[in-house]
Amino acid sequence: MASRYLEWLNRDVQPEEPVQMTRKQRWQNWWDYHFWYVVTAAALVLAGGYLLWNALGIGKTLPDYQIAYVGSRRLGEEAAAAVEAALAGLGEDLDGDGQVTVALRQYIVTPIQGQDIASAYTAYAVMSSILADIDGCESEIFLLEDPALFQESYQVLSLLDGSLPPEGDWSAEGTYLPAGACPALAPLEEVGDLFLARRGYGGQKTAAYPEGQRRLWSALIGY
Repeated sequence: MASRYLEWLNRDVQPEEPVQMTRKQRWQNWWDYHFWYVVTAAALVLAGGYLLWNALGIGKTLPDYQIAYVGSRRLGEEAAAAVEAALAGLGEDLDGDGQVTVALRQYIVTPIQGQDIASAYTAYAVMSSILADIDGCESEIFLLEDPALFQESYQVLSLLDGSLPPEGDWSAEGTYLPAGACPALAPLEEVGDLFLARRGYGGQKTAAYPEGQRRLWSALIGY
């Protein structure tokens, strides 16, 4: 028994050859491990730059009203222009420049999980832009593809009369109505499957020209 044990101890053990990975395999291995670190860092840099850009007002010509569209597909130029024109017909010259201007800002949302780096980066960038819009009180009226998902994600919609939902209730119930139910938008086929909702405010934050925003919303939904 002892001799077998000594034989086992003194056996000729050949070290395993190290696995030689190709340059592509080494990069893929590094990328798999660091993917979310890179995406998160890029999103933070982008969000910081976007907030700074907004804070400095670089290149900005502010409209009387800014409307936010959030959906998985982009509205065509004609559809976007038609929405802006329909709302401008109900609005007022809030800044006194002699004209009523409405800007429709489009946020095209896509899933983050299961995406390649470019797609995930884009999805994070859109999310950061929506958060900057919300934090800066830029848009009060929202045109939404999925209001339930939007409310679940951002928890900022008010009830249709402008009041806030009960504390802790972040369901979308009572916060939206079909865009086609609004006379000004009903003729626009492109927005027939979308929904209108309004931003709610807690504390001291409000959008620019809050009374004018409220009057536009009332004219839009007929309240």
